[in-house]
Amino acid sequence: MGKKDACKQLLFIKEVITGMKYVFIVLLLSSSFLFYSCSNERQEVGNFVAEVNDYKIDFEDFKYQMARELEYNDDFKVTHTAKKEFLESLIRKEIFIQEAKKLDLDTREKFIKAIERYWEATLIRDLVDIKSKDIVSKIVISEEEIEMYYQNKYGGDNTLSDPHVRERIIARLREEKKSSELETWYEDLREKSRIIINEEVLYKN
Repeated sequence: MGKKDACKQLLFIKEVITGMKYVFIVLLLSSSFLFYSCSNERQEVGNFVAEVNDYKIDFEDFKYQMARELEYNDDFKVTHTAKKEFLESLIRKEIFIQEAKKLDLDTREKFIKAIERYWEATLIRDLVDIKSKDIVSKIVISEEEIEMYYQNKYGGDNTLSDPHVRERIIARLREEKKSSELETWYEDLREKSRIIINEEVLYKN
């Protein structure tokens, strides 16, 4: 694979990960159809924080959803006010969900496709995250590499002395090595896979 194709593959992986922010927002309504429906079957009497018509918001599910909010929103702080506001957001969402289900929107193909895309993107994201952590844990940046990068980037014969510049160089080199290793890993997986491309269909008008 050429450099251009390798860049495309890396961009694809990056888009999958960053695209999760958009998918997560889209899924706020759609995932609840599945998540809440399943959790509703195991709720214990009295162990819920709110009830919306016939649906009870289970305390464990409430804590799970709040933990996810903490993960995605760095500004979110757990206070009594924040808990109440977050619960109100769940109630609002549940009301919308129930109304949407009345209109059978959860059976539409568009909804099903959204769930499939989220599931696939989540698997890929988790896989790349696991592999990235494994790669990063084994990356070693030598002093020679740091100095060479510094000379090529900034030129001159001066020795690197600024610790902030040094940190940025190390981070850059680590990211480059990680990206290269990820691409090599992908190419290895692709080589081991059975792939057939029907170009006649691909380029058909």
